[in-house]
Amino acid sequence: MPRAHHKKVRITSTGIYLPDTVYTNEQIIERIKKAINDPEDPQLRELDADKITANTGITTRHYADMTRKENPETAVNMSCIALKRALKRAGWNVLELDFIIFATVSVGNNPGDHLIPSAACHLQQKIGAYNSMAYDLKAACSGWVYAMSQAIANIEAGLAAKGAVICTETQERGLDYSDPASCVLMGDVATATLVEKSDHPDVLFLHLEANSKRQLKGILRLNDANVYNDKNSLTRPVFRLNGTAVYKEGIRTMSRLVQDTLQATGLSIDDVDHFIFHQANGSMLQRVAKMTGIPAEKNLMNIQKIGNTTSGTIPSVLHMFLEDGTIQRDQKVLFISFGGGLTAGALLMKI
Repeated sequence: MPRAHHKKVRITSTGIYLPDTVYTNEQIIERIKKAINDPEDPQLRELDADKITANTGITTRHYADMTRKENPETAVNMSCIALKRALKRAGWNVLELDFIIFATVSVGNNPGDHLIPSAACHLQQKIGAYNSMAYDLKAACSGWVYAMSQAIANIEAGLAAKGAVICTETQERGLDYSDPASCVLMGDVATATLVEKSDHPDVLFLHLEANSKRQLKGILRLNDANVYNDKNSLTRPVFRLNGTAVYKEGIRTMSRLVQDTLQATGLSIDDVDHFIFHQANGSMLQRVAKMTGIPAEKNLMNIQKIGNTTSGTIPSVLHMFLEDGTIQRDQKVLFISFGGGLTAGALLMKI
């Protein structure tokens, strides 16, 4: 049974960059039709903009444009903007950063990107954070909670006082539009979360996990862009998911993590001000809330507007609801992640 943890680390500010290009469900459907190129294909029979919204909660998503001549929207460029915005809100100088942890599954999917140097090191140099260590982390949709755990550990261990968690995804390049079940879900975003040492135990609970004996690591997949195929040419990274398995396992895991957190901390649903789940699917999140007794107004969501942005979902929700005043300082927020790996995690913090 997970135990409560009290750590003196706080979230100081957040930043976000959303790509300029917005795609509606109708525009996605046109891409799907072009990719399938067969009006008799059974996948097209149930394809409808309203049904996509009903099944997923999504109406629009943002796509990064990496080909434009001025300010191409690569993962590093977008992250630099998001980080600068967070630093400005915090009133920090970039040289105050002791670490940059970059959670993404999009490394190698951007022009000029490499596995080495990491996206974190590209960003660290671009923004001039010369006093920070920098590295990438790959935990898919659990990227923010996993990266936050390392940020908290670095600060608690005395290795750092201030740092940045970056969660950025440029997923459109890895979508297969002949697979409607997966391509309608995903969007692109860059986020930055600044954390620092606190005088108070603002971290109330932290738990991470990965595969269980059920061995479901294959239900979410993204092949490596650097793997050669039989013709000795590089393959394009393509995202795949087993929709039914992901839906059922996501509900099961996230509901359990809510219950585990409350049991470990001795808190009730009423004691937690807001719940932010990985924005995998709108109907999934509503089902989790219903099963655990979370009121709809506490279940914060932005999947309607920006889709599933993998590691960027939780920090983007946090940023947007801090900005509009829904989340207030000193409120308790429970963050629950679930994603490829399988990975999952729970983090309860005073904001």
